[in-house]
Amino acid sequence: MLKSIRILIFAGLAIYLSTGCNSRGTLTTMEKQKLGIQLQKLITEEDMPEGLYNISTDDSGLKRFGVIITVSDTSALRKAGIPVSSMHAGIVTAKLTVEELRRATEIPEVISIKNTSKSYPQ
Repeated sequence: MLKSIRILIFAGLAIYLSTGCNSRGTLTTMEKQKLGIQLQKLITEEDMPEGLYNISTDDSGLKRFGVIITVSDTSALRKAGIPVSSMHAGIVTAKLTVEELRRATEIPEVISIKNTSKSYPQ
């Protein structure tokens, strides 16, 4: 019985962590300054409609959100271990987890991080 409870607790914790829910909560001043309003809500609100975001799931099951990052030095993101999809003239596209979003706000060269929406064919 005790073993079953431990397995259930472990499984619940694994699901909780893989969905990024551990990052919910308040924003730091730096996060408020750099994150667009939809990304701020993504971090602070539990039930944001997923249709507002360009979401993909990586091989490990983590949700990744498409963003556009404005930076003064594009190499700063890679040096900090932030995965980059493309970059040109201070504009970077990326698909980040909630934790990576928060880490990106701590990089001094990052000016802003905005949400992208998913495009659908007409």
